[in-house]
Amino acid sequence: MESDMNGVGTGRNRIKVTIGRGDLGAKYECRAHNDALEVPLVSWVEVDVNGE
Repeated sequence: MESDMNGVGTGRNRIKVTIGRGDLGAKYECRAHNDALEVPLVSWVEVDVNGE
């Protein structure tokens, strides 16, 4: 985690997921909770699988 002079930090996490045809249309959601936030930050992706 990196912090600036005011003590505000920036964090980063990664997750690696192996997907297949059965995951077509699946939604993966990421939530960030922190005492400084009134509500969690939420983002999501929907899987589109292309292949032969």
